[in-house]
Amino acid sequence: MGFFLSSMLVLLMAMGGPDSLENVEPFLLDVRGGRPTPPELVAEIRERYRTTGGKSPAVGITKGVATKLEQRLNESGDEQYRGASSLDLLREAYRDVREAGWALVNADCVLIGEEPRIGPFRDQMRERLAGAMDVDPGRIAVRATPEARRAARTARTRGEEP
Repeated sequence: MGFFLSSMLVLLMAMGGPDSLENVEPFLLDVRGGRPTPPELVAEIRERYRTTGGKSPAVGITKGVATKLEQRLNESGDEQYRGASSLDLLREAYRDVREAGWALVNADCVLIGEEPRIGPFRDQMRERLAGAMDVDPGRIAVRATPEARRAARTARTRGEEP
């Protein structure tokens, strides 16, 4: 990391998906908030993942974006990104994603916080994110969830007590 990054945090998140066909059902359980998925739907979704090599490509794409962003932030100790607009960084990173031949299908942006309240700002957030990537705002979903609820759901998915 560059010398100025010790006080900087970049959180890049993606919903991702299962990392294997065996993990499709546990993934769906987590996504559905602990509600079981009908077996025929699990089979259908498992078949969809089979066509993408047995796992979600989202995790690999996100890791690629993260690596590129880290490289940019660390370039020769240059402080050009200190205090930069996150929308400008998103615009630049997504340009590289497009140049690599990828395109956004949809983005599910989840804000996790103590007591997140985004209702009055949701449409504005969606518009700004879509504008930064030059995509239709209909491809962007913005929602929030309290950290405690997310942690409990994750614990249940792992068979633990929340």
